[in-house]
Amino acid sequence: MGISPVSSQHNPAARNAQASYTIEHGDTLSAIARQNGVSLSALLAANPQIRNPDVIYPGDRLDIPGGGSPAGSTGSAGNASPAGDVASTGGKFDYDRISGVQGNPNVTPAFIKGVEDMAARLGTKPEYLMAVMSFETGGSFSPGQKNNAGSGATGLIQFMPNTASELGTSTSALSRMSSVDQLQYVEKYFMQRAGAHNGKLSTLEGVYTSVLYGSPKSDPASTLWSSGSSAYRWNSGLDRNGDGRITAGEAANAVRGRVDGNIDQGGSSIPDKPGPTDPGKGGGNSGGTSSSYTVRSGDTLSQIAANNGMSLDALIRANPQISNPNLIHPGQAIHLSGGAGGGSYTVRSGDNLSAIAASHGVSLSALVNANPQIHNPNLIYPGQQLHIPGGGGTSGTSGTSGTSGTSGTSGTSGTSGTGNGNIVDIAQRFLGRNASDLKRSGELPMESWVPNNVNCANFVTAVLQKAGAINWHDNTVAGTASRLKAQGWKVVPAAQAKPGDVCILNYGGHVELVASNNNGNVKLIGSNNINPDGSQQVSYGNPYGNAYYLSPP
Repeated sequence: MGISPVSSQHNPAARNAQASYTIEHGDTLSAIARQNGVSLSALLAANPQIRNPDVIYPGDRLDIPGGGSPAGSTGSAGNASPAGDVASTGGKFDYDRISGVQGNPNVTPAFIKGVEDMAARLGTKPEYLMAVMSFETGGSFSPGQKNNAGSGATGLIQFMPNTASELGTSTSALSRMSSVDQLQYVEKYFMQRAGAHNGKLSTLEGVYTSVLYGSPKSDPASTLWSSGSSAYRWNSGLDRNGDGRITAGEAANAVRGRVDGNIDQGGSSIPDKPGPTDPGKGGGNSGGTSSSYTVRSGDTLSQIAANNGMSLDALIRANPQISNPNLIHPGQAIHLSGGAGGGSYTVRSGDNLSAIAASHGVSLSALVNANPQIHNPNLIYPGQQLHIPGGGGTSGTSGTSGTSGTSGTSGTSGTSGTGNGNIVDIAQRFLGRNASDLKRSGELPMESWVPNNVNCANFVTAVLQKAGAINWHDNTVAGTASRLKAQGWKVVPAAQAKPGDVCILNYGGHVELVASNNNGNVKLIGSNNINPDGSQQVSYGNPYGNAYYLSPP
């Protein structure tokens, strides 16, 4: 951003007198304050004509107060710096310290605001997310950034094709998105791999290993790979001290190299866990009754509505005092409407919206309408907060919802309440585990010699063996399908697939187990190529590529 003082601001002697500055396109108040060696609060105090510190206009003139410290010093950041601005300690991070940010057309104020909102919902620092995206994209922050090694990975955190499919999209679609639009998939990825507000993303190591390793390792001393494994050979350059193991700290050091200075000092703090009536931090209105919310800097009505499980129209109707929905101010009181019998629900592993709706005595459509923040009703993640609309009774079960064969009441189709739950239970024990270490651990009868990127059949047949469903092992998809059919397993349509059934997908190139089935909406679990290096990890998936299902006799 350009700084063009119109008086002698850069003359230290002149700082004792009032100077002026003409705002240019791209400027922010924090950057102007920093360049002129004054605190943001002092700059605001000298310019009372500024009603909203987040909105300044090119051509306007600012008074620069005297008595500032040299440019770049650590003055007070105030409490109203706009997105992307700096702070010394306890305020916003100077994102320009991160390689690729300054002057990047992909890093717009809306993008930074999106990252900051996402960080608050996940329970991490936005600067950690920004640094990881800088590293993964080589500083381009391009939603269409391709992996230079030809792995097919694309985007802000280098989504692998299978990962994109699990998130309900594709690498092709991701590459056509804007940087802001792609953030929703970045958040879904972190929610799936790490959850929210559990400490797993409290360090840069936790954030980066969620991407590199596929699961968060927040302790810098955690070992990711040891010598002798293929993954270690692929990443051996990260073993800086040559001790034969790659730690989370060593891996994250590559990301720290993208940052000027210490990313862990100053800047924002780890956000508190969202409270049930704290919509500014991603919480919902758990009480189901009318309440209010005080607007904070950076809030929008649409975000407040989404955080409280309301539609934007409903929130606007509840606040007739707001004449312009696009213009709200910090300190305003916003009325939040509610309904009798409503509440909130935290998504658990294996849940689906239909079962949640049934267990709370509301219709699926009512639940979907009450949660406009959910873009894909077939894709929810553990840790998400759902708003339960009012007006429903309590029917059916109230907890589990389908991956282990324990639900299927409350008016659902019944396919999620039958099947071999033991198979699914076994598979779910290993969620988040990399095939590279799982196949060597002895916990499943997997064969250790199988390459780390082709363990789908190795995992599925090992789970079936451990569950007692078969007494043989196969490392190929074709062999697995053929031998199951020979044992009498029958091809069934998606509507009849049960938990524990086997899904042959990707035109016969991949195999997973059925985790749950909600009226034909099938959720899978298996060993998938979701790690950035192309290796596999046990995760949930969705059917694709001419999938068909094999059910035991």
